[in-house]
Amino acid sequence: MHKGLICYDKERYSKNIFFANELKNYLIEKHIEAEICITEDINIYSGINFVIMRTYKENLSKNLENKNIKVFNCSEVSEICNDKHKTYKFFDSLGLNYLPYKLISTKDYKTEQLNFPLIIKSRFGHGGNEVFFANTVNDIEKAFEKCENDTLIAQKAAKTFGKDKRVYVLGGKILVGVLRTSSTDFRSNFSLGGNASLCEITNEEKNIVKKIVENLKIDFAGIDFIYDEDKPLLNEIEDIVGCRMLYKFNINAAKTYVNYVLEVLKGL
Repeated sequence: MHKGLICYDKERYSKNIFFANELKNYLIEKHIEAEICITEDINIYSGINFVIMRTYKENLSKNLENKNIKVFNCSEVSEICNDKHKTYKFFDSLGLNYLPYKLISTKDYKTEQLNFPLIIKSRFGHGGNEVFFANTVNDIEKAFEKCENDTLIAQKAAKTFGKDKRVYVLGGKILVGVLRTSSTDFRSNFSLGGNASLCEITNEEKNIVKKIVENLKIDFAGIDFIYDEDKPLLNEIEDIVGCRMLYKFNINAAKTYVNYVLEVLKGL
């Protein structure tokens, strides 16, 4: 008998109660014992053999894996995908293209040779938060103030603004592609008011995704492309990928994910 947890931090759970309950209900419907768990309380549970991790806790995931507990997504995905600097180094290791960047710190950004305009990002931000457009050094200063980080990513700005494509990956296979656009913001995130539509995935993009999933054991994530004069370039991999867009297109993300989890559990 399998017993598992759907694990959130308090903030993410408060924003995703619907999805958390959907995951739990579909698991119970399939006769799998499951509870929603806040990370701070995980030690009170016993007898579990899997965790659907819906927060960014690399060390917690590693500790669970050391106890032979299956974690969706695994700690390696958490480590690589929740730090943009590590994500880009992973892309480097595979020879995959993304826009050039450099790490800047509060100590040296005013003396760095920077070519504006730039996109300034937190290494650890998600959902388009802590991403800023910078035309001047003063813009970078404001970004540091808002992020409260000592180190940020300064990245060349794409020539095509307000457009990206998210490729949802489930079990190492492409689930669907969604084009996100915005006419009012350089960010096209759906959660920030961007528009979304189902779209084709080009052969070039499929080959890039294939290379990633062959080298990273993704259970469920989003691989994001941006465009520089219509050339697709990798932007990031969303480990705890948002699913609101999928429901817009009548794709039941929780049920789809649970069905995949059940297939994996059969092999445990």
